[in-house]
Amino acid sequence: MPYIGKSPSFGVRNRFVYVASSGATSVSGADANGATLTFTDGAFVDVYLNGVLLKPTTDYNTTTANTIAGLSALNTSDEVTVVVYDVFTVADAVSATSGGTFSGGVNIDGAVTINESSADVDFRVESNGNTHMLFVDGGNDKVMIGLETPEVFNGTTPPLQIEGVDNNKASLSITRNSNDNGQPLLIFSKSRGTAVNSDTIVASGDIIGEMVWLGADGNDRNSQAAFIQGKVGGTPGSNDMPGELLFGTTADGAASATGRMVINSVGNVFTGSLNNVFSGDDRYGANFFTSGENSFSSNTANTIYINRDNNDGDLLQFHRARSQVGSVSVSSGTVSYNAFTGSHWSRLTDNSKPTILQGTVVETIDEMCDWYQVEFTVTEKNEKGEDVDVVKKHSITLPDGKKEGDTISYTVPEGSPALIDKNDVGKTYSGKLIKEDDFKHVKCKISDTADCTNVYGVFSSWDNDDDTVNDMYVNAVGTALVRIHKDQTVAKGDLLTSNGDGTAKKQDDDIIRSKTIGKVLANIKQETYSDGSYTVPCALYCG
Repeated sequence: MPYIGKSPSFGVRNRFVYVASSGATSVSGADANGATLTFTDGAFVDVYLNGVLLKPTTDYNTTTANTIAGLSALNTSDEVTVVVYDVFTVADAVSATSGGTFSGGVNIDGAVTINESSADVDFRVESNGNTHMLFVDGGNDKVMIGLETPEVFNGTTPPLQIEGVDNNKASLSITRNSNDNGQPLLIFSKSRGTAVNSDTIVASGDIIGEMVWLGADGNDRNSQAAFIQGKVGGTPGSNDMPGELLFGTTADGAASATGRMVINSVGNVFTGSLNNVFSGDDRYGANFFTSGENSFSSNTANTIYINRDNNDGDLLQFHRARSQVGSVSVSSGTVSYNAFTGSHWSRLTDNSKPTILQGTVVETIDEMCDWYQVEFTVTEKNEKGEDVDVVKKHSITLPDGKKEGDTISYTVPEGSPALIDKNDVGKTYSGKLIKEDDFKHVKCKISDTADCTNVYGVFSSWDNDDDTVNDMYVNAVGTALVRIHKDQTVAKGDLLTSNGDGTAKKQDDDIIRSKTIGKVLANIKQETYSDGSYTVPCALYCG
């Protein structure tokens, strides 16, 4: 509409139209269109009477909130128009098409999407000292801190890279601040699926995370110094993910690391050949089992090297129930085996395992000990992740109707034989029966011949190594307990011989003979059995 007087200022305009009644001197509230008059500043209000702009304070006033008052008495049908202006400030603007620069800060409360159209567009944040403090390479799908061009390491271009000239520019920290025992996390995860967020199950042997250390060799930075791998250490399933850790280092003169140590799914630690050193041929290294059992094997070098510098003392200590029971010590170049008892393996002819009292006298029979094993081949991954055939041998009892050289079906049992690979448990293999003859250990019986000259020693204990044969330890030399017949009274210095019933008696002279078991060290009874026999400490001469 045309205006008489000043034109509207730059702002937001609201227009209210009132039709007057006779004698009215003010307008307020709802206008003819139902809009309610409201304004915040009377200086930004124009009032028109029948199209003629009125003069503020002279023709009207706005002293009453949201009311035009002080009008001359209006006539019926007079039209009063009120125009209210809300003034605003136009901020700096950046063109959506041609761009521009913000010189001040920008606060954004809502979501921001950059490059939603997936164009080949980079995103760069410059710091005071680095032109590429944060750089998103849109064309190569890389995010970098401190560099412009992504690096390639052994054919791999990591999507996130950090590079700098010191620890302040080339380091990464993860910190958690919480009033609990929680910790910051670095998580590696793998699926066999081909899409993001896939839960396709992994397989035994899969590497599900790896840390690699590379060094510059003068030509590039692709030479590997070490690695740590997290692997699936068995067959996975729902809420079942057996795992193992593989540690590798690089030998001098090489450019890639070799596996040196494995912690398997049950917590056993293997070094060297990275497997049980007793489960196959040509194995070397050290094994540390969670059961407390340890094993060491070497192809050429000393298996265990023990040294004591500067002074004499124990090289090894042996404890039972946390109390020391023996040691190996050195003094001026002489090695002493303290609390020494020498024993031999033996076995009853029927491979039975009856209850035998400690110190019972045993004698040899004309039958050698032997051990049967099943030999089979399994496929395992070596330290490079390659499939290799490994020959294994497990001790077994000779199956009925079978003989040496026969092929049998063998299922690996849990916990027997000892030191088996846990990954083999429950699996069935085709194997060949082999016999391991012993050229020095003979079988025995409880002595039933008085003054027998083939006395072997005295029973110590059964060898409970779960190898399917019932071997016993027979004490033959050193100090041990000997079981004395109930009707015999012995004194220190007495020589002993077999009584013919598993017990010992006093020898009838003091000359060490082929029948001599040993010499009584003290007539101090250590244990008395229900049949009246008793044990005393002796020095054994059978060995």
